[in-house]
Amino acid sequence: MSAPQARNHEIDVKAATALTERHRRQVTVQGTRPAGDGDLGGMFSREAVLTLLEQKNARFLRFYYGRNEKGGREVVLVAADAAGNDLTGDEAL
Repeated sequence: MSAPQARNHEIDVKAATALTERHRRQVTVQGTRPAGDGDLGGMFSREAVLTLLEQKNARFLRFYYGRNEKGGREVVLVAADAAGNDLTGDEAL
């Protein structure tokens, strides 16, 4: 795997709104069913994000989609080093 390249992730509110509206329409089948927990996104506390970024060699954050025991969607956040390798030692994810 090649090292990830830093990029500008900034977008304006109009572009962000368009992205999330398209996703919401797909997840809810054009509004015909309600979105379940985790279907539209997730949230992490400042403390959780800083804990990951404060790990030695942390340069990036990566997210993974997962499923909990009941089948609900979850987002897992993990720090990665400059080469793009996940930092998954004894740290809590």
